[in-house]
Amino acid sequence: KYSNIELCGVMSIGKKTLNKTTLKKNFHDTNKIQKTIQQEINPDCVSLSLGMSQDYILALQAGATHLRLGTALFKKRYAE
Repeated sequence: KYSNIELCGVMSIGKKTLNKTTLKKNFHDTNKIQKTIQQEINPDCVSLSLGMSQDYILALQAGATHLRLGTALFKKRYAE
């Protein structure tokens, strides 16, 4: 419906929790959404960005194609 917007992927950081079961469910649910969009709306919607530095392994297991690893690469930011 929006001719100037091309949906190429879906992104989720997951719920704010340390519970791996909850995060796995969040990531797998997001994977299902991306697959549905790819099959029913836009076959070019192939990217899946999940998680952050602390849960990137779970993100990969859920099918992530992109990762956000800021803290792992640059250390934790501190409030000034």
